[in-house]
Amino acid sequence: MRVVNDFPQEMKVTRPLLVFGGPYSNLEATEAFLGEARRRAIPPRNIVCTGDLVAYCADPQGVTDLLRSSGIQIIMGNCEESLAAQAADCGCGYAEDSACAVLSGQWYAYADRNVDADSRLWMPYTT
Repeated sequence: MRVVNDFPQEMKVTRPLLVFGGPYSNLEATEAFLGEARRRAIPPRNIVCTGDLVAYCADPQGVTDLLRSSGIQIIMGNCEESLAAQAADCGCGYAEDSACAVLSGQWYAYADRNVDADSRLWMPYTT
């Protein structure tokens, strides 16, 4: 079995299992979510985040730091993949003339300025 960041590529967990995605740089919501998981006695090894930690402005570094230190399993989303690769955009594939392309260009530039080098090195090694 191959292990990345101390997590096996294949997991066997007991109940309960909590899977969530898209914290999208919302530190307060992510803190509340993890607090609720603790309240419900869901151990970090039974929690999986499906990525996209850093989108849509707010606090991309804060969310990255919180989730990295939480002990949960994190799967790399396209946002993390793009930042780690120093890509020009988030890789969402929006039509160039769409409002989504304009807005994603703005939040991606913000995330690009506000995520540190250490986090970028870690991002491609999420499982």
